[in-house]
Amino acid sequence: MPNQAGLEWVEEMFDLEPRWTKEPDVNIIASIARTHLGCDEGASPGVSFYAQGAFNKLYMITTPSTICFMSVSLPVDPHYKTESEVATVAFVRQNTSLPVPKTIAFDCNNENKLGFEWTLMEMMPGVPLHKRWRKMSWRAKEELVKRLVKSQARLFEHRFNKIGNIFKSESDETSGAFTLDQIVSIVFFSGDHLIHSVSRGPFTSSHDWLKARLQFVLNDQQRILDTSCDEDELEDAERTLTLAKKLLELLPTIFLPNVSASESTMLFHDDLSMNNILVDENGQLTAVLNWECVSFVPLWRACQFPRLLEERIRKEAPDKAAYASDSDEENASEDPELDNEGMCNLYWEHLEEYEMTRLRTFFLEEMQKVQPEWVAIMRASKLKADFERAVQGCDSGLAPVKIRRWIDCLHNGQPRDLWTMMHSYPEEDEKGQDRMWKEVDLC
Repeated sequence: MPNQAGLEWVEEMFDLEPRWTKEPDVNIIASIARTHLGCDEGASPGVSFYAQGAFNKLYMITTPSTICFMSVSLPVDPHYKTESEVATVAFVRQNTSLPVPKTIAFDCNNENKLGFEWTLMEMMPGVPLHKRWRKMSWRAKEELVKRLVKSQARLFEHRFNKIGNIFKSESDETSGAFTLDQIVSIVFFSGDHLIHSVSRGPFTSSHDWLKARLQFVLNDQQRILDTSCDEDELEDAERTLTLAKKLLELLPTIFLPNVSASESTMLFHDDLSMNNILVDENGQLTAVLNWECVSFVPLWRACQFPRLLEERIRKEAPDKAAYASDSDEENASEDPELDNEGMCNLYWEHLEEYEMTRLRTFFLEEMQKVQPEWVAIMRASKLKADFERAVQGCDSGLAPVKIRRWIDCLHNGQPRDLWTMMHSYPEEDEKGQDRMWKEVDLC
């Protein structure tokens, strides 16, 4: 049984969320930082809480000569999550021009003075992209997308032949060599999943990787059916179990089982969102953050739009005259640092959707120039990518409704594009009911 002291999982509306049962000691954090930053004896670095992510707390460390951060991690996947994240950042620094934080020191064993795994890293300049986006010029937005295209094209060139996470090679950790081992991914450690008898890889085929993920869904729903007395919960579990079984039946028709040859994989940051991209005052890229749980996945999964661009489809620019002002309290910006310029939040949401729709087209045009094989794989892999989306969403939120419709269309010989179904407004989705997935324009 892994040591997960300090962690508990709490049931929220749609999912389990991790909680801290004890707080990291800032005095111990200061002591660790002093040791690794070479501070004078008796000089104590300043330590202040800075931010909190899903699985970590970030502390700012200040000394007379430097400012850096310490990320203190919950033991969601003891040892493996921290060790893989450090290796992944090193891999990205070694093989791309993306600006990522340099690791100063780390401890992937939570049986230490702090009682948690930790990583000490350099501070990166810039602010989250969402704070600058509205004021950025269109040219700056295109230049940012170009940087993302180039980085994905570079990662496309550095492949492994299994699905999993990378770690520093134990034989020579100083050489910059990496090895691919078991996967570190939320579905594989959420709740009590660490103790489930489900393979963690590394996987040699898409079939086995997706089957393992579906097995967690089956296990979770069966546990609810066996233990719950809540009628609504039981009804939801029965529906989800039925949906997961349908996907399990579909799996071998889309991904061949028992494939002898391993398939190519590449590193794919599946949460490349505005919060994880830092830019300067001109909108130029200064850092890409949060490389935890970033795995090597099949090319058909990695050759997809970054999360940043995955907004609803909107082909026409919103007309300001059709929107309310933000004078009403209910329309005031949720982020006080954002300037609504007198317009309600809905206008800005729709404008962002329109911009991302245009930028998806631009992304593909640029990728076609830089790495046309990437684009060819994306266009040839729509059904596979849709199936993975169905696996990802079959037990969460409102997605199962559209996934069931998508499966029905497949069975009826009229396959539809699940990505488009999930990113279209209801009226547009209805218009496209009869369109085959191969005919749908993702942009």
